Amino acid sequence: MKMHLSWILLPLTLGACVEGTVDGCIDAEQSVGLADTTEAGSAQALLDLVGGTQQSTLTGPAFSNLDLMIEVRWTGDDASWNDRAPAPATPTSEGEFAAEAVCADTLSVPVEVTFSTSDGQFDETWQTTAQSTAEGEAAILHELSIDQLRGTWAPDVGDYAQMRLQVDMHWTADGHFGVLRLIGTPEDGSPEEAWDVAIWPAA
Repeated sequence: MKMHLSWILLPLTLGACVEGTVDGCIDAEQSVGLADTTEAGSAQALLDLVGGTQQSTLTGPAFSNLDLMIEVRWTGDDASWNDRAPAPATPTSEGEFAAEAVCADTLSVPVEVTFSTSDGQFDETWQTTAQSTAEGEAAILHELSIDQLRGTWAPDVGDYAQMRLQVDMHWTADGHFGVLRLIGTPEDGSPEEAWDVAIWPAA
């Protein structure tokens, strides 16, 4: 089933504390060491949770129980802690106030990800950040243009002006799981559409 999708991208700015306002939240981001403790745990604990090579099985309408390998490696760049808070509310022209934004403090660690299947349909590598808002939990969310894919998988773009593959990965104490999602931009300018094309279970 297709569905409309919206998401928030958190900017990453390494170095000294940097403040800014994004999506109704005030960001105050600063570099942290691997052993430094934050409300979401340490960067080292985050790397211990997501790092290494993990095997799973990719399933979906276009995939028949493919052997999946995901490898996550630290790039060596600084981790960061973003202490986020709702921005002061400002009234609209009618004097009404919008609902206060939900601003989750976020620990981010730069990583390189390899995502590949045994049959060569996926053979992708990219750099991004592993993020955590609570100790013992982590996620990596990344998008690739269909034109960027190095594997043999080639979905039908249909009547879309642009199509992207979103790789949505999660780690908890129960294991690692994720979803592959296509996001299409219609040629007629209507809202983007998204639908899941494959999943892999906790393992």
